[in-house]
Amino acid sequence: MKSYKEWFKEIQWLKDKVILPENISISKSDYITDKGFDIDGFNSLLFKLYNKQNPVSDGRRYKK
Repeated sequence: MKSYKEWFKEIQWLKDKVILPENISISKSDYITDKGFDIDGFNSLLFKLYNKQNPVSDGRRYKK
C-alpha cells in the first residue's frame, strides 16, 4: 500500500481539476472562493479520499 505522501505525489494537478492516481477526476471549482483557492479545504478532501480508498484494519482510517 502506498503512503499518503507517495499517493499525493502521483496526483496530476491541472488548472481546473486534479486527476488522482486511480484516474478519478475531481473539479477544483467548489473550492474557489472570493478570496482565492481554498487549498486547506481541498487538501482535507484529498486526505479523506485517500483514507477511504486505503482503510486499515484497526479503524484509524475512514470506512466506506
